[in-house]
Amino acid sequence: MILKDGVMKNHNWANAQKMMKDPKRFIEDIVTFDGNNIDEKRLEALKPMLAQDWFNFEIMKGKSVAAAYLCSWIVNIVTYNTIFKKVKPLKDAADEAQATADSKTEELKVVIEKVRLINEQVDALKEKLAEAEANKKRVEDEAQQLQD
Repeated sequence: MILKDGVMKNHNWANAQKMMKDPKRFIEDIVTFDGNNIDEKRLEALKPMLAQDWFNFEIMKGKSVAAAYLCSWIVNIVTYNTIFKKVKPLKDAADEAQATADSKTEELKVVIEKVRLINEQVDALKEKLAEAEANKKRVEDEAQQLQD
């Protein structure tokens, strides 16, 4: 009742029966329950119950199998939520870091392409310089021959 509807008072059997009067709908509500976003107020209200020695599958199974499975679900969904709240910021940070890395990789590709083009231009200029130096040498050699 605390998890599903946020009921903080009157946790009696009659109210629980009202909550579960349509078993199909109750099971759908349990299956579709958002374990990622449990209000802190609800988690605080559950702490005393979760701390009880008898609030576990094995002991509850002696009273009722259905109650045991519901108890197990409560314990597991609260545990899941606790882990989710610790992992979510880490996952968000990892996703953000990956997005930054992807962005920087794209920027790097652009820079590498620019460097490649500049290197091609430098290589072409070096070839022209080599041709010009060879031409200069040829002209100087020819001039020297003519002077000789």
